[in-house]
Amino acid sequence: MAFPEEWLETILEQERKCHLAFFGQEFDLSEFKKILRKCGQERIEEWGRIKLEAHFLPLVPLSLLDNYPGWKIKPDRHFYEEVAGGKVYRKIGGQYEKDYFAHRLEGSAVLIDTRCKPIFHIGDGPEMYEDDADFLAPLMSFLRGERRVSTEEKVPSTSRFDITIEEWQKEIRPSLKWFITEGAGASARKKINFHVRLERFIEANVIPQLYPHMPRKEDHFTNSYVWYEEAWRGTDEIYRHFCSSLLTEIAKDNNPSWCETEPSDLSLFLSKKFPLTENLVRGFLF
Repeated sequence: MAFPEEWLETILEQERKCHLAFFGQEFDLSEFKKILRKCGQERIEEWGRIKLEAHFLPLVPLSLLDNYPGWKIKPDRHFYEEVAGGKVYRKIGGQYEKDYFAHRLEGSAVLIDTRCKPIFHIGDGPEMYEDDADFLAPLMSFLRGERRVSTEEKVPSTSRFDITIEEWQKEIRPSLKWFITEGAGASARKKINFHVRLERFIEANVIPQLYPHMPRKEDHFTNSYVWYEEAWRGTDEIYRHFCSSLLTEIAKDNNPSWCETEPSDLSLFLSKKFPLTENLVRGFLF
């Protein structure tokens, strides 16, 4: 005989095990439990069918000197120097503000895209995410069909690649929020307040190591480029979104590969620097 909230306790127990393995300690999951209960089993299972999982990223600073048992791949020292130097920004209330806590997890309940980002092979054609037919692939195809997102001859209409920051902010993010809350068979029983955003740099570093059951546990060993939530300000006072190959090059070359791209010139810049660039949509904040 199954208990009424057995599904809920299963999720919480798995979360405790992941926290213990990575951080070496457990965290208070009472607020996370309330959010899961509000979402309900039906909605959680619906998200699971499109490869999305609800998790809790605890409020934890991840400094360069911290040695958590599961944290094997860390950001490069230069990342921390940029944060301390006030060169890392986030857009808050429509304004860019310095983020001196860019190395900290924020105690957030998040809905995570579990898919591993693909390996990019020059000359082999566009790379595609596996098992994406029920999630972003149809959304991207619709937006490209409506000419709301740019199209390229060599890029399939269903691809997450070759997306600009402006297209993400104006077209994809609002559409994705609707898709998560109202589409994909989502139950209309309860409205959930979502803030849809890109993952932060430190989150993208931690998630593949914190949740090794996910296909994206291999993210650190792939080379396709992704956008992050943070921005960087250069000497010309232009804000530029972070883009990197998730630490593959950082770990290998001791050099972070941030793409210093101006949003208004983004498409042109990307087509010159690397043929295909993805706007990786991960990290949907409850």
